[in-house]
Amino acid sequence: MSAYPHQLAAPQRGIRLVVGLCLSVLWGGCGDPPPPTYSELQSLMNLTCTQSACHGTSKAGGLSLVTADSYCALVGSQGGATTLLSAKEPFPRRVVPGNRSASFLYRKLTLLPAESGASKQLGTVMPLNQPLDAASIEKFGRWIDAGSPNEAGVVAPASCP
Repeated sequence: MSAYPHQLAAPQRGIRLVVGLCLSVLWGGCGDPPPPTYSELQSLMNLTCTQSACHGTSKAGGLSLVTADSYCALVGSQGGATTLLSAKEPFPRRVVPGNRSASFLYRKLTLLPAESGASKQLGTVMPLNQPLDAASIEKFGRWIDAGSPNEAGVVAPASCP
């Protein structure tokens, strides 16, 4: 019997086709969804963080999440530094590209009710009074794990203070 697919009997061609499809799925056809773009995250922040003015005009916690400021404020070398004194030790950076578990932003999005409050070490869960759903939180996590790129695909460009 020939090893060439076009010369195999019909059942053998079918088996090879199924095996080939399975392997192509395993090798990249069904992986995790791609990380969201920064503009997708900015849209979420515009709805939940800046409309209430917390991280818009009032810059609560020294953090502006308006479109012109947000990326560098989260990822920049100086602008991305955590300002909450009690959080500086475990989370000195708002976003650590490639590491959601070391990123203060991700931790603030995932605080449990028992961990959240003005007197707690990490403060209150964000967004205040309207936590994000699990799918939105996962978008931030995937973006961080993917290296936290800006819209151009650059991580913490030199233009970020």
